[in-house]
Amino acid sequence: AACPDGISFGGYKAFMMPQQRLIAGNIQVYNRGRTPLNLRAAGFHLNPNKAFRNLNPIKGGLRCPKQFIPAGSSLTCGFVAPASNPHAYNNFMPYVFPVNARVPCFCPQQLSIIPISSA
Repeated sequence: AACPDGISFGGYKAFMMPQQRLIAGNIQVYNRGRTPLNLRAAGFHLNPNKAFRNLNPIKGGLRCPKQFIPAGSSLTCGFVAPASNPHAYNNFMPYVFPVNARVPCFCPQQLSIIPISSA
C-alpha cells in the first residue's frame, strides 16, 4: 500500500495571494502508527479549477522541519508556490513519500485554497 498504516493529514490552511502571485499554506502530517516514519520526500499538487482546465497542475515540495516522524507524533509542513494566476487554482493535494515505499502517499481528498486580500 502507498500509505503505511497511521499516516494521515489534517489541520491545514492554504491561501492564494493574488497581489503577490503566490499560493501558500501548511498542513499537519500525522504518524498514528506504531513505528517511526522516515520520509524520503513530501510535496503537493495544486490543481486548476474547471474554468482553467488548460493549465497544468503546479507541483512542488513541502518544507518540513525534519524527515522523521516518531510513532504517535506529527509534523507541520508548509509550502509557497509562485502562480501567475492564483485564482485558477482552487485545491491542493499534499503527499508524503516514505523511505520504504515505492510510490507517494497522497492525501485522500483535495483540500480547498482560500482567497485572501493583502492588507
